[in-house]
Amino acid sequence: MVETAAVVAVIMGLVEVLKRGLKMDAEKAPLVAVVLGVLLALYFDGMTSESVFMGIVNGLTASGLWSLGGKSVVKAVLK
Repeated sequence: MVETAAVVAVIMGLVEVLKRGLKMDAEKAPLVAVVLGVLLALYFDGMTSESVFMGIVNGLTASGLWSLGGKSVVKAVLK
């Protein structure tokens, strides 16, 4: 299992590259962070429900939404 702090840092870096390099809309950043978190967790830990959950938590943590309850992620999905 890869360290959570390292995964969160990688997600944060990738999202910043997408925002600055590819001019991704900042409102989509939380959703992209969650997707990247899940993909990285599945890659490193295999296809388990725990991996999916940890990927979601890592993505929300990287985007700063874990403490806010994920409200912006729901808003971005419904938009």
